[in-house]
Amino acid sequence: MTKTNRAAWALLALVVALAAGCNEATKVTLPAAAKSDGQASVAAADPIEVSVTTATEARVDAPIRVSGHLEPLRAVTLGSDVTGRIVEIPVKEGDHVEKGDLLVRFDARQVRAQQAQSEAAAAAARAQGAQLSADYARMAPLAAKGAIISKYDHGEVVSIVELKVAAGS
Repeated sequence: MTKTNRAAWALLALVVALAAGCNEATKVTLPAAAKSDGQASVAAADPIEVSVTTATEARVDAPIRVSGHLEPLRAVTLGSDVTGRIVEIPVKEGDHVEKGDLLVRFDARQVRAQQAQSEAAAAAARAQGAQLSADYARMAPLAAKGAIISKYDHGEVVSIVELKVAAGS
């Protein structure tokens, strides 16, 4: 190890000891730092004065600042099968939740209105189905007897009659 390296390590150890909360100070003079070419130059600069103390245990309240990026262990994307106005959010950001816990309460009036609308549409479809069944039950015996004709046959008969009327027959 060169003189320059030893001097740098000694200086570093002294600075660390000072920062650790020392209580008895002693002054020591060290030679100046090394030149840029790596050779020690004691005569080229003034000596550096440092304090040497005995290390003691003490609490150091120095803030620690760290920058970085946090990522959760698990991420969850929430979605809803219905749309509506949110009236309550019983959990706060950072709360621990379990499967099945209530996260959001929607305004039930809109959901009930949509349910009533769907039930009304279903009732209308059932009524239309019942009407069609009744019409079929009424017309099936007439069609079997030949008493009624289909819309296609009716249109063909009307066309033939109109042609004969136009021809003057």
